[in-house]
Amino acid sequence: MMRKVAQRVVARVASNRAFTARTKSTFAVVDDREAFNPFEIQPGCLQPGLPATEFQERRTKLFATMPDNSALITNAAEVKYMTHDIPWEFHQNSNFMYLTGLEEPDAHAVLVKSQGKCSFILFVRPRDPHSEQWDGARIGLDGAKERYLADDAFQLTNLSQGMHKLLSGVDKVFVLKPDGGRYSPSFVDATKDFHSKFFAGDFLVEQLRAVKSKNELNRMRFAADIGAQGFIDMMKNTRPGMSELALGSTFEGSIKKNGALWNAFPNVVGSGANAAVIHYLAKRDLLRENELVLVDSGCEVAGGYASDITRTWPV
Repeated sequence: MMRKVAQRVVARVASNRAFTARTKSTFAVVDDREAFNPFEIQPGCLQPGLPATEFQERRTKLFATMPDNSALITNAAEVKYMTHDIPWEFHQNSNFMYLTGLEEPDAHAVLVKSQGKCSFILFVRPRDPHSEQWDGARIGLDGAKERYLADDAFQLTNLSQGMHKLLSGVDKVFVLKPDGGRYSPSFVDATKDFHSKFFAGDFLVEQLRAVKSKNELNRMRFAADIGAQGFIDMMKNTRPGMSELALGSTFEGSIKKNGALWNAFPNVVGSGANAAVIHYLAKRDLLRENELVLVDSGCEVAGGYASDITRTWPV
């Protein structure tokens, strides 16, 4: 009986026009005959569907909430390594992404409001042909100003001198929390003369992020659609005897095929008694006939927008 109910649910959702009517601007795979790259960045955009002017508008709104003679600093994420020289896939700090649109690691963004004048400054890695051959192109100083609309830019090698130039004349420095709660040693050293001026600044950005633009809503719908299709694909492929890990990989394959970058968080795939473990990540057990399987998963699309879905169905 439970299996028949699940089959009806899958059939009903799969036939829903909300999926079949999506245009290729909001859903990656509408027709296998179409060649559409969901990761393509259109001219004037910094992320798919997000123009450079939108990031500029966000900074303008942030400046309006900052007191005069103040600065705000947000730091990019660092590259993390699983072992020795093998890196994990890079994931940008969400506040840094929100304010800049830049995906490079190790960068710093400083917003300065002084005597009514507002300036956006980026610290970025220098251009380096050898490193770029291994890891991809860097924006450099010109790209920071021309593409990312920074008023000024410094190389990371000039971090200390640049920070002194920017922070000496301000009364307060709002600093956003870094990933993992740890600032890089180079940033701590470069700003050591100004730590007495430091204040937590996350609340300034959080109140802006609570209100979504039309473009942001489109990205969120995109992530929701891809995640929903991933669950449909899992339901269709659920079989007794398959592993929880294999079922989770069905979701991952589906979302990446349809335009997501990766899972929004590690899959929870628990069958039988494992479904009662809230953060069950092992996924080493097998699915058994007439038991239930619970999946808590979601996907993240370019720009940092994610879905989060939980469903339970019979095996």
